[in-house]
Parts: sequence; structure tokens; C-alpha cells
Amino acid sequence: MPRPNPQLRAALAQDRLEEARSKFRRAAAPWRAEFARHRAAWLLAGGFAGGLSVGMLPRGFWSKFGALLGSTSAVVARALFAPALAGALAAREPTRPAAE
Repeated sequence: MPRPNPQLRAALAQDRLEEARSKFRRAAAPWRAEFARHRAAWLLAGGFAGGLSVGMLPRGFWSKFGALLGSTSAVVARALFAPALAGALAAREPTRPAAE
């Protein structure tokens, strides 16, 4: 059985991706509306939770957490795919708000 040509496969994949994006936008619309309605409360609650976690967790945890983040970023920076990853992130399409 012959496989479809690459252009057709790419077009089908893009159609499936756009369908999944629109499905996600419809599912996320109520959450986005709720967050937009109570934006200040969510920001204050997030700041409070962050401050509480910084204050309650021991310093050893945060030092290990920082070391893990630093070593992970160093590994990614030395990786062969780092330029491709940076290019992909820089070339991303800007997100558009849902038109619903």
C-alpha cells in the first residue's frame, strides 16, 4: 500500500493540530474567563503561596533546587540542539486570543 506524499501528510497533520488547538481553546475558555474576572485575587494568592513555601521549606531544599536548575540549564546550553531549540522558541507564532 503506497504511502501518501509528504505534502499531504503535512497538511493532514496541520489540520489535526488546528483541530486540537480549537478543541483546547473551547475547553479552556471558562477557565480563562474565570481567571480574567479575578486576576488580582489569583496574583495575590500565588504570591502568598510562593512566600509561604519560601518561608516554610528549609534552606537545604532551595539550595538543591537551585543547583538542579543551574545544572539542567548548563546541560541544555551545552547540548547540540540548543541553537535549534533557541531558534524554535524565538520563531514561535505569537498567541492570539480566542475569537469566541
